[in-house]
Amino acid sequence: MALTGCGTGTRSSGSALRFAWWGNDVRHRLTEKAVDLFTKDHRGVEVTTQPGDWTGYWDKLAVSVAGGDAPDVIQQVDPYIAEYAQRGALADLRDIKGIDLSPFDEQVMATGIIDGAVYGVPSGLTSIAVWYNAGVLKEAGVELPDTDAWSWDDYARVCERVNKKSGGRIAGSNPLSFDHETFTVFARQRGEALYEGKSLGFTKDTLEEWFEYVLRMQGSKATWSAQKAVEEYAKSVEENALATGRAAFGTGWSNQFTGVMEASKDVDLRMVQLPGESSGPRRGIYVKASQMYSVSAKSARKDDAAELVNALVSDVAIGKVLLADRGVPAHAEVLAAVQDKFPRGDVLAAAYIDKVGNLVQTPLPPSPVGASTMVTAFPRHTQDVLFKRASAADAADSLISEMAQALS
Repeated sequence: MALTGCGTGTRSSGSALRFAWWGNDVRHRLTEKAVDLFTKDHRGVEVTTQPGDWTGYWDKLAVSVAGGDAPDVIQQVDPYIAEYAQRGALADLRDIKGIDLSPFDEQVMATGIIDGAVYGVPSGLTSIAVWYNAGVLKEAGVELPDTDAWSWDDYARVCERVNKKSGGRIAGSNPLSFDHETFTVFARQRGEALYEGKSLGFTKDTLEEWFEYVLRMQGSKATWSAQKAVEEYAKSVEENALATGRAAFGTGWSNQFTGVMEASKDVDLRMVQLPGESSGPRRGIYVKASQMYSVSAKSARKDDAAELVNALVSDVAIGKVLLADRGVPAHAEVLAAVQDKFPRGDVLAAAYIDKVGNLVQTPLPPSPVGASTMVTAFPRHTQDVLFKRASAADAADSLISEMAQALS
């Protein structure tokens, strides 16, 4: 069963090249325009576009791969890419003519290189950041700490002050604890990692320390109550509490910042690095591919698929259409040609990527097979802690045990 095709431009239900991705309506519209430009320059290549939303995309992709009918070009992301590579579903891009990998450095390519083979080309760059609503801070009369040197305790204190100064109307921080990406930085700052090879790379003590930290945030009212945190976590990026003035701080991906800014209209949102970067054994921040383009190992048209992938990441005209929708362009020439067209959110994202890119001490390695379990396991065990169904120590034990089994 293939993914459902739709789209405009040069399309065919027969031998057309099939390109699948996930995203919102804006991404779908921009990608359709990019495909139209590609087909105009490649008259012999027809493309069927197969957009989807995040959840439906992975369900349909799994079915199509299992049935031997995968799309030719597949949008991928860590940690799922390793699992598809292990199944033999993705082609090693080094073996296909038409993709120039030379513009991308090791840090950018890292999550798409598995056991020496290259399975993904970065669509753009992203990094985890603290977003904050400057207007909320001003209204509450709370001064922003020095974010180049702030600690996790500094973050908790400023969030607590916002809540108190607003009479409890405004949360100091959105939930930090549901996604494992912020914890990844926390662990790296302590000289550890989310993964080390094919195993977990952090200790129980570090995970327990993180759970205790988010509990203290909740107890001091620096962040939402457990129930409110769950409700906020379920909302879309565009419904983020920062955009509506219901929270002062939160964490998010730099490539999603423009979407929140557009939803917030005149709200003064800004982006800074995570706390703890100057106080531990090493910096934890990293820059990675926001998404990647892969080619199906079963594709009968690998050369055409490679040409499409190469155009998506290297063609300046296409870059001027896509801008930073899939992250700040990883190709330096494309970035130089398009950055003057960025909306303000992407300008801030590009500046942030440029800043933290110079601070990264250790590139983020690819996640091992089985790591996708962390996507659902981490928020589930976090909820057990926040609702006090489990102690921080017991939740740490349970999460580590579950992940050890998933990675085995």
